[in-house]
Amino acid sequence: MSSDEAMRSETRSDPLMVRVATPRWFHAMMKVQSEVMRRAEGFTTPLLCLTGSADPIADPTASEEFVRRAASLDKTLRSYPDLRHELLRETSRQQIFNDIYQWIIKRTPSGVA
Repeated sequence: MSSDEAMRSETRSDPLMVRVATPRWFHAMMKVQSEVMRRAEGFTTPLLCLTGSADPIADPTASEEFVRRAASLDKTLRSYPDLRHELLRETSRQQIFNDIYQWIIKRTPSGVA
């Protein structure tokens, strides 16, 4: 889920990490993903979507499709080359945190932050 070896090691040693997906979970997730995509046109609030191009779990093209379909006038899709599913646990996570911070600050009224 991450290309950061320290993070992968931490995950391997985490006794609370769920390492399997049940058929019920998978079926429910597929149903919800389909519903979210079907209703994307109703998404009108500001949207920041982050994806890693090497994500083995979530297909980056689905994120691109959702952003394309979303009706929000303020939408940003940022794809990080060669990064995996857990963007905030990647070696370049500080840049990603900064990107998120800058996106929020740009949309925050002056004096609030």
